[in-house]
Amino acid sequence: MFLQLEQQLKQLSRINRQNCSEPHGNEAVHDAAVKAIFYNNKFMKRLIGYFFTIGILFIACKPTPPAAITEADAVRIAEEFVIKQGYTDLPTSITMKDAMVEEEEFATSIEKLLESRQGLLESKAWEARKFKEQSMWAVGFNFTSDEPNVGRCVIMDTLGNDVHMKEGQLRMDWLLDDLPPAEKQKKMDLMFE
Repeated sequence: MFLQLEQQLKQLSRINRQNCSEPHGNEAVHDAAVKAIFYNNKFMKRLIGYFFTIGILFIACKPTPPAAITEADAVRIAEEFVIKQGYTDLPTSITMKDAMVEEEEFATSIEKLLESRQGLLESKAWEARKFKEQSMWAVGFNFTSDEPNVGRCVIMDTLGNDVHMKEGQLRMDWLLDDLPPAEKQKKMDLMFE
């Protein structure tokens, strides 16, 4: 097959030398080259067919991007996180290796770390919202103490990855900023009861 292709290219070279002096010779050379390479060559036809098939398979097999999680998923992931990390009064079996130590936390053992966190937050999330141009979820948890409108926040991306506790405290009404005023007021009234 390669020998045939080489012979066809030599033939094209001869045609090119003959047509160089004629006007529009390049068009004749081009037409002859296309015919010799694509129409009269079984190898090239097969090769084009293979590339076409591979292209179709590549397009058909292209993985779909992961779907963004829902608010309910974000709340579930955040609730599991605060329980596992020892922020609630529920038991946890976390090790120091798996603990996500916050920037301002210092502990020499998992027992000391859990002692400082134990019972700090309620185990049920209070509210969730997207932020940073809808690219992140924030899920708020109230303190177990009677401190209204102050809590902590678990942050994650919209795929449910990079889950961590936001540094410092959170004004819980920030989670309600996207709600209509009447609904926001209703939730605020419930918080202060």
